[in-house]
Amino acid sequence: MKILSVFDQRSSWVIAIVIILLVYSYIAVQLSNYENPWVLPEMHKIEEAYLKTGVTIGVQDIFRIWDWQINEAHSRVTRWVAWHMDFLDTKFRAWLWQFTFPHPSASLMWGWCLVLNPLLLGIYLRLRRFSVAVVLLVVAFYLMTPETLSGVFMHFRSGKILANFFMLLALVLAWLSEANPRRWLYLVGLCLAMMLSTFADEAGFFVFPLILCIHPKIFIDRRRWWWMAVTLALIFVAYAWGIKAMCHYVSQTPMIGVDQYFVFKRMFQSKYLQYIFINMGSNMVALFTQTMGLAYVHAKASLGHKLINIACAAAWIMLIIKFFKDNNGRLPEKYYISGVILLFIACSYHCFLMSMTENRVWGPYYYDSYFAIPFVLTLAVLLRSWEGHAWWRGLMMSVILCAMGGMFLYTNLVYKNSILANHRLIFVRYSTAAISILIRRLSRN
Repeated sequence: MKILSVFDQRSSWVIAIVIILLVYSYIAVQLSNYENPWVLPEMHKIEEAYLKTGVTIGVQDIFRIWDWQINEAHSRVTRWVAWHMDFLDTKFRAWLWQFTFPHPSASLMWGWCLVLNPLLLGIYLRLRRFSVAVVLLVVAFYLMTPETLSGVFMHFRSGKILANFFMLLALVLAWLSEANPRRWLYLVGLCLAMMLSTFADEAGFFVFPLILCIHPKIFIDRRRWWWMAVTLALIFVAYAWGIKAMCHYVSQTPMIGVDQYFVFKRMFQSKYLQYIFINMGSNMVALFTQTMGLAYVHAKASLGHKLINIACAAAWIMLIIKFFKDNNGRLPEKYYISGVILLFIACSYHCFLMSMTENRVWGPYYYDSYFAIPFVLTLAVLLRSWEGHAWWRGLMMSVILCAMGGMFLYTNLVYKNSILANHRLIFVRYSTAAISILIRRLSRN
């Protein structure tokens, strides 16, 4: 029995490693097909402004970074962390043009989407004593979610990707702070990560329920709760100041005719608040089905399409049944309950943010990229119940990942075509400023 146990443990590692390598291979192959990656037209205005000085970085660029009329549709200075990354990313993409035609969605953010964020997720799960096999399978799933892949295949703002990075970093620091209460450096780092998450994107506010649900001791501990209170107060004061006053000092352009309180006004208007509840069901269905790889199958779908969706649904059902069967009717472990609560909070917050836009119903593609974090934390608990069944677990995850891969290509195409059609553009990959840099380079040669 001991030999069989060792064999199963080793085979589970091998299966998980093979799966994650296949996931990276799949992403590389699909990225090499230039029909899949694309650039959101909104980025062209930002890139044109940042590239007025070419690929060099000067003093004037600092003022452009903080010019809200370049970066935002309404007057606010609340995503300044993402502004700096967008600036560096634009310069990097333009620098590539001096040597070759770069990939349409080539970006510094690939490093965050494909390396740093999955790495932090893996570190956190290992700190939570999940096996190596489970960690690798969860990371493979995280890589294949539309929340992650949308940041790879679509070149757009870096805010939501950075917000996810700081949320995952906050989870790691929260665990270290909880395990080492006398090491104040971890707590200071946690507060800083939470603050940077909120100033990367408004989605970053999800870091507060995330830490509160999974690591509540940090908020309850008498020696540390005031750190959280001060952090919260500073963030909200700075956020409000960034919307109202800061624009006067850092913008190069006048404020005349601009509604500074656009976001706050919409927050408390009943006609927008009602959309949170009206569209809750539709948004929840979109978030869960697209993240899980469960596509809507119409009557004219091919047989292969129907079979892969049935197999994917069956795999999810088996994962859930096995988990509750192991609990023998008892309440699931605390970590699982926290994950379920966070999923509901994530759906509610997503509906709240979408209620202030023209898109009342939206899936996890880009806008709700943070939904993947509580989802994969819950998935890790489900996969742990399959320890000792490495081949079955590997087979089920393979089926799920195949369904997710096929569905993302379709979802990505739908978003790409619909957005480009609204902008009356047939084919968008590069900005004119980037192309002009290449032309100047070629003319010199």
